[in-house]
Amino acid sequence: MGQVIGNYMRNHWVKFIVAFLIAFANLAIFNSAAGSWTALISYCDGAFIGGASVVFIGGLSWVNSLGGFDLASYYFGRKKTESGFEDYYQYVDRKKETRREDRFGFLPYLIVGVLYIIVAAVLLAFIPRG
Repeated sequence: MGQVIGNYMRNHWVKFIVAFLIAFANLAIFNSAAGSWTALISYCDGAFIGGASVVFIGGLSWVNSLGGFDLASYYFGRKKTESGFEDYYQYVDRKKETRREDRFGFLPYLIVGVLYIIVAAVLLAFIPRG
């Protein structure tokens, strides 16, 4: 089990870094727009917005891995064959083969996004009420 997780991390480390950078950039943009880098509530809100945006990206990536955007991406991703461009059914079959190799490529976004949302929940617990 540990070897499977290690291989997954080794194969998808770039996606983890990109997801972290997207979430952190959202947090920084929110804090800059709010004008408050010292209030705990700004970090809580920024972490939630960053986490939610990365979870949303992960959800879109999951829909893409199921073939949800094949019709929209067919025109840009089709390959030229000897008889012309491949038709839609050939394109879908080719994409199914490539998707079998990386079925869980969306998980880094979901993991990082959920971690940011957990951080936002922990920060929310430390905000004084009153």
